Amino acid sequence: MKKKYILIPLIAIIVVVGGSMLTNMGMVRYATLNLHPLTPPGALIGMVWTFIFICTTLSALSFWKDFPRGKIFTWITRLFIANAVLNVLRSWIFFVNHWSVFAFVEMIVLWLVTFALFLLLMRKNRISAWLLLPYLIWVILASFFAYQVIVLN
Repeated sequence: MKKKYILIPLIAIIVVVGGSMLTNMGMVRYATLNLHPLTPPGALIGMVWTFIFICTTLSALSFWKDFPRGKIFTWITRLFIANAVLNVLRSWIFFVNHWSVFAFVEMIVLWLVTFALFLLLMRKNRISAWLLLPYLIWVILASFFAYQVIVLN
């Protein structure tokens, strides 16, 4: 069995577990925040993130399997890694340290990295790119709700 079929899902699992642990550390404080009335409940957020991580893992696997090697391949690989780091970092910034403004700015960076991934993947592997679309949409929505935390608190 090829290593990528183990390594890429393993990285995704590490990101999920790490982000979840950090998020759980701040849930007591999160429960005290004034949230926008349309903020989704935690159970829905968990389901959405599960779907997003499945799609992102499939995107990375498809990219690794089918994308031609070269400079763009290297950049996309780096962007996938940056995306994973930013995803976990956001939980640390917001839930552990309670830095709402910095977390919002970091989410904008996360969206830009994900959008760059989407655009670069569209060149040669549209399936990989389209698998990132739910992530792009979710980060926009999550950014809106993160901004509302700043405004309402």
